[in-house]
Amino acid sequence: MEWVGLVCLLSGALGLGQAAAGSAAPAAAQEQGQGQAPARVQATAADPAALERLLSRISEGNYVLGKLPPGVEVPLPARTEIVGGQFAPEGGSAAVYLDTALSGAALQDFYLAQSGWKQGQPGWGEAESGFVAAEEPDAAGQPLIFYRTAPAAVIQLTFSGPADTQGRRPLVLWYRTGADAVRQVSSPQRFGPGYGPSNLPTLRAPAGVTVGGGGSGRSDADWHQSTSLQGEVTLSALHSHYAAQLKQQGWTQAGELVQERSATSLWTLPARGDQGPRELVLNLGARSGQEFSGFLLLRELNP
Repeated sequence: MEWVGLVCLLSGALGLGQAAAGSAAPAAAQEQGQGQAPARVQATAADPAALERLLSRISEGNYVLGKLPPGVEVPLPARTEIVGGQFAPEGGSAAVYLDTALSGAALQDFYLAQSGWKQGQPGWGEAESGFVAAEEPDAAGQPLIFYRTAPAAVIQLTFSGPADTQGRRPLVLWYRTGADAVRQVSSPQRFGPGYGPSNLPTLRAPAGVTVGGGGSGRSDADWHQSTSLQGEVTLSALHSHYAAQLKQQGWTQAGELVQERSATSLWTLPARGDQGPRELVLNLGARSGQEFSGFLLLRELNP
């Protein structure tokens, strides 16, 4: 089960409310049941800290509930609630899970009005080809990217599901710090025809799977891209989803190895026009919870 669903389930059972943006979720008081059978184990109320420790143990991650993860300094608009966050123990990156009643356009207006924040370009977590986000009705699958130079930080906002009955949509905020992260989105490297990530096939994520964090590069005849993926999907299903897209784009599978925590396949593409034959390696790895790594390596072969 995706950890967000687990948070909601446990929050409902323990009476934990969601916090408004920037505030911590209070622990709701619960009355003790009376007349319980002696042989039955009775669950006791838990505070947010205890629930965070439980999630960290059963999901192999570092979590907070109803507040921003440690070290995440980012403004949040009104009509947006913090569900929780997941963060790296060494710092530098985090994912914040939100519910918002705002549209993509309203979110963009909010962040562009914040002092020091500027609009970023695809280059961190999203590219013109390779691993790209699932299409969304109001944003065509494109995330919103913003950055600031002091202190250096990048945020990427991606809607991860439809609106609920109250008009709120789940929103993932990917957060990354450092000058290199800012460089990738403020002046991402562009390539001429035939010399860049545009050579990679486009692999669109399944609905409900977010794409964020990573990079791309090239050598003389190689192109590569890495990314992070998160969603309620199995490793084999994720690999099958991307494999079907490669077949639709004319690639032929030459080999496959799917294990418990890794799925790797080799693909070939015949010469087309002035482009020689090519081979592609697709590798997906299972991390903690519902988080995956994605890697593409494209190599141009001698004709």
